[in-house]
Amino acid sequence: MVDVSGVRNPLWMPKNPVFTFIADPNRYKAIDVPFFVAGVVEGNVVRRIGSEDRPVAGLKVHLHGLDSDVQMDLPTFSDGSFYHMGLTPGRYEVQVDSMQLAILGVTARPATRIFTVHETPSGDVVEGLDFVLVPLPTERSAQKEPTNDRDEAGISVLDCDQLRLTCGACEKDETTSAARTDGGYAIWRLSE
Repeated sequence: MVDVSGVRNPLWMPKNPVFTFIADPNRYKAIDVPFFVAGVVEGNVVRRIGSEDRPVAGLKVHLHGLDSDVQMDLPTFSDGSFYHMGLTPGRYEVQVDSMQLAILGVTARPATRIFTVHETPSGDVVEGLDFVLVPLPTERSAQKEPTNDRDEAGISVLDCDQLRLTCGACEKDETTSAARTDGGYAIWRLSE
């Protein structure tokens, strides 16, 4: 087995980490061990909440080789980044773990990323393997908006620049520029 702890450059990897040879008795024998310069991959996973992107820690990003048998899971760090050093040159695919996406109720955009680690003298660095997690469409948002002047519950919706409304729960008067907002329900009465 090749001991890589004595290799000066951490990107130098043996092409065959395990090999055999025949030793001659009472002699030193020079053995050429072929190395290649490995690649580094890095990316980020963020979750879009409203207009803000927040890093997601602890997710698994699956990496597998398209022309090799390389398969591994890369964890995301507290800042949402993932990283791996030591990939052999070749084509790869990364994707966020589908089970974790289902638990979070999100989907990754893009779903997968395909990239190539090129063989270069100093090693290839592949950056920008980024994923944005967005909420799955809900039944309500997937439905077509009503085309008449009534909402889903059959309550009239007025389309005005400004309305004077009174909250049915607290009797507080409000002036608003929208008859309703997404994400919450309130009963409003038109003020006189």
